[in-house]
Amino acid sequence: MRPKKKILLLAPFEERLSTLRFLLATSGYAVTGVATAPEALELLRQQQFELLLLDLPTPGIDELLDAAHAIDPFMRSLAMCANAGDITRGLCADAIFQRRPTSADLLERVKILCCRKRGPYPQQKPPITAPVILSAEDARVA
Repeated sequence: MRPKKKILLLAPFEERLSTLRFLLATSGYAVTGVATAPEALELLRQQQFELLLLDLPTPGIDELLDAAHAIDPFMRSLAMCANAGDITRGLCADAIFQRRPTSADLLERVKILCCRKRGPYPQQKPPITAPVILSAEDARVA
């Protein structure tokens, strides 16, 4: 069985937090929910997450995203907001919903953002092609 993808959910309102947590948990994700940016930053320092899901407006988002990318540069972030006025000027999230997404839209975007690019495994090295070294005798014959 595959391990569950870990999502850190930051939502300032308890009902929104519980709704999103339930939606993602029933879809097979391990969700940790917090209400403030300092709590989220503390969890990011303790655990590793695949996705940071932000419900805007929340104070301290810009600093949180900067710190999150400094801690783990490969972690993705998704910001959700009701209107364009909620987006702060320096927001550097990987994806932004400018409306409240439906559950299908949200799950599809989360699924895409949680995927990592697959490539060669680090322990597998390409075959080494060694040059053929000829002796002086073989070089005269060739």
